[in-house]
Amino acid sequence: MKYLLILGLLFCIGCKKEKTEIINDSPKTTFVKTKIKPTKIDSLATKEEVQVFVQKLDYPFVRYREHNDSIRIHKPLGKFELKKIKDFDRSHRNDIDSLTKIIADSLKITESFYKADIDNNGFSDLVIIGDDKGCSGGSLKPNSTRSCDYSVYALMNFGNDSINPIDLMRRGSVGDAVIPKIKDIKGWTTLMIFEPPQYSWRDKKKISDLKKIELAYKNGTFVEYNENPKKYSIEKIEYETEPCYGSCPIFELTIGNNRTASLNAIEFNSLEPNLWEYEISRELKGKFKTIIDKESYQEIIDLLNYLNFPSLEENYWVSATDNPGSKLTITYDQGKIKVISDYGKTGTLGLIKIYDMIANLRTSQEWK
Repeated sequence: MKYLLILGLLFCIGCKKEKTEIINDSPKTTFVKTKIKPTKIDSLATKEEVQVFVQKLDYPFVRYREHNDSIRIHKPLGKFELKKIKDFDRSHRNDIDSLTKIIADSLKITESFYKADIDNNGFSDLVIIGDDKGCSGGSLKPNSTRSCDYSVYALMNFGNDSINPIDLMRRGSVGDAVIPKIKDIKGWTTLMIFEPPQYSWRDKKKISDLKKIELAYKNGTFVEYNENPKKYSIEKIEYETEPCYGSCPIFELTIGNNRTASLNAIEFNSLEPNLWEYEISRELKGKFKTIIDKESYQEIIDLLNYLNFPSLEENYWVSATDNPGSKLTITYDQGKIKVISDYGKTGTLGLIKIYDMIANLRTSQEWK
């Protein structure tokens, strides 16, 4: 399959089409649903057909440089097995999927795939649930019937075999799971995810509540939907990452409101952003300055405003150990400061995208 980045489509929010009518001398905006243009996804009728389609997708993939300098390509969807939520079984000690199954049953999520035009661009999208078979370290015996992984992807369709696969998980612990649900609200199709409550089996207590999150398609991914975005005057963005057990990139990056930026690349900052390496072969290291291009800067500013960043939590964390951390500091509206510390860097879907956008500046800009 081709994987085409169509900017005009990827950077929309839900791609809603609206029209304005005059009713009783007052304008009224209504949603207009786009007529579906048939593609390969519309012809998929069975789990087996969908599974073959998914496994043949060229993207996403991850390139690894091994210790012997050989390059290995891992395709997370290459061995993807569609699976109904009721059939998951990931632990022999505690049924960590039990709450997920209960919630899925209450929401009537009984299938392993669903089709709908989520972004209203006229092409049917595909939401899949299943196991990517990505376990390592001998956690499962060969030919085991237990579930290895739990994954939920939205395959966004732009026609002409152009598919953008999006991982809907915020991965932070072994019990991670979400239940996707496609809903029609006054003719508008929306995608929601439900994150089950998390429990500490060791301490025998709940550590998070059930979360219901409505999503919006923005900047080529899904973020938390905001019905009434606000606009703040952002004066400075400071972002720093913390080390992990391994070669996680460590750097500090500051951007002013005139787009001037400084970068302190401390360690493990690869000059090959699409290649994961056990030992960085081409490393960016030292202190640099540049002026961020207008488009990249504005995308970050617009997404921060859309996320209503002052309303986000000040601290996020995952229960697992040895994860990378980050601190995002935003100065805005004449000296107000918002600091977000995130151990695990998975605080929200919107923040995950912000972290990626800032990190990508290390290789997308001309640093001197």
